[in-house]
Amino acid sequence: MPHTTPSPYVPEIGETVLDAARNRVGEVMARGKEFYALRPLGGGREWDVAPSDIRALAQDETLRVRVAEVNARSGVRVMCRYCDRLRLDRAMALREFDRGRVDRIDRELKDHARAGHPPLRAAER
Repeated sequence: MPHTTPSPYVPEIGETVLDAARNRVGEVMARGKEFYALRPLGGGREWDVAPSDIRALAQDETLRVRVAEVNARSGVRVMCRYCDRLRLDRAMALREFDRGRVDRIDRELKDHARAGHPPLRAAER
């Protein structure tokens, strides 16, 4: 039986996909010869992704990240242990007047929320 390589995944414009290199979820906005342009689900600045880094999301994963985005825009707080831990660490950094650490935590919270609150890896639990 001859060995064949699987054809690369080709998402449609408007589809929600995972940028595996950045562990970020985005909506496909454009397709170039050597890249895809993704945009955060709630809008914002697009970023380029190599076709090899695009991953399809299962229907339930797409629904989960879309609901998380709607909740984030509506002000509904999502129950997430990782976010809770970051908020606690941020409060400690504020008490210690560590502005650099507060800024890093703010960026991490924002990135984590944009990614749809992905499940914790074993090392983060």
